[in-house]
Amino acid sequence: MIIGSNFVYLHVPKTGGSSFCRMMKERHNLEETLSEIKDEHNTARDIPAEIRSTHFIFGMMRHPVDAEASNYYYHTTSWQERCHPDFSFEHWCEWRYGGKDRMWAKPWIDKPSHLEYGHIFNVRPSAGYFCDEDGNCIADCIFRFEDMKKTTDGISEAIGLDCDISDYHVLKSANKTQPKPVITDRCVELIRNAKPIDFLLYNIAGEHIPTNFRCDTVPKYAYTRPDGGHLIKY
Repeated sequence: MIIGSNFVYLHVPKTGGSSFCRMMKERHNLEETLSEIKDEHNTARDIPAEIRSTHFIFGMMRHPVDAEASNYYYHTTSWQERCHPDFSFEHWCEWRYGGKDRMWAKPWIDKPSHLEYGHIFNVRPSAGYFCDEDGNCIADCIFRFEDMKKTTDGISEAIGLDCDISDYHVLKSANKTQPKPVITDRCVELIRNAKPIDFLLYNIAGEHIPTNFRCDTVPKYAYTRPDGGHLIKY
């Protein structure tokens, strides 16, 4: 989350947030507000009450399957030798959304911290990042990730800062030899069952994602599982 003089940016995972935050730091000297567990993925429930009605609250949303595929690609690429190449995207989705415990992936992932993190991080719907403690969306605008030029132009106009990130792609130098995730029908089924509200909202026609919705939230939303998985401590 970045709090500016007239806005609050919510960093939803896998929506270009690392690039956006790097740009805001280097161009505008604005950094993310971190919680006690170094959580850059704060939600609307973490926004101070006194600025909720005075600041423009925004973030981005991405198609849920593409966001999950990006999450898998990033983590398996970053983990490299810690994640076996036979650990497919379908395995990943089964592990995270198919009722498997975190140890189910041990044949493919041999580092306990990666088992813990991968099983917990960002398994809740993206919609919840925009909702307060009562589950009400309080975002003023949710931009679509897929048209980044149009999105950053719209953000620039809304907050009065140059928000172009075309030169801030943090994964420009990523390993391009890594195979792209194979998205099977089972992957889509698992993600849809886990994040139905994201599918619903994303598929409503319009320039932006609708903001008139509810989604239950919990403290440290990005680091807990709906099925009782616990909070990650750094």
